[in-house]
Amino acid sequence: MELSKLKDLTLEGTPYQGEILEAIEAIDTDGLSIQFPIRYEVSVYSLHDVWTLILSVDFEYQTNCSRCLKEMVDRVSVESEMIVAETEEDAKLYHSEDEDEVILWQRRDNFLDELAMSIVVTSLPIQPLCSDDCKGLCPTCGKDLNLGDCTCDNQSIDPRFAALQGLFDEE
Repeated sequence: MELSKLKDLTLEGTPYQGEILEAIEAIDTDGLSIQFPIRYEVSVYSLHDVWTLILSVDFEYQTNCSRCLKEMVDRVSVESEMIVAETEEDAKLYHSEDEDEVILWQRRDNFLDELAMSIVVTSLPIQPLCSDDCKGLCPTCGKDLNLGDCTCDNQSIDPRFAALQGLFDEE
């Protein structure tokens, strides 16, 4: 889609809605377990030949909890704002006035899909959790502590502090 067509849609008050049905060749997603389709919405605001794109992306991916290793599907909604210019001259002019990076609009049909997919890849959590209060696994026996306590004695003391263990015991 041409940026001018996208701008026309936005002037009408209708953001552009897109959908990515399969992996994009230009972006490596091997091993990320991203589930398709990925849905996105783009709104455009312009100032002369420089545009601000607000890109909202919703997607799901399959992974394992980083604490208890349970398989899970996580849903992510992320919004990103970027500055886009149609020509290199406009990009250089705007970039010199502002700290933000200016993206040069690529005239190809799947450019919005590529932008959305790059947001997906960079917004995947490093340590996904099945829940915020996940207790994880017992380091000794490996029992899932979300299902109940184990009988292990996990009171191991760092040998450097072992001499202090009985310091405050009542006599």
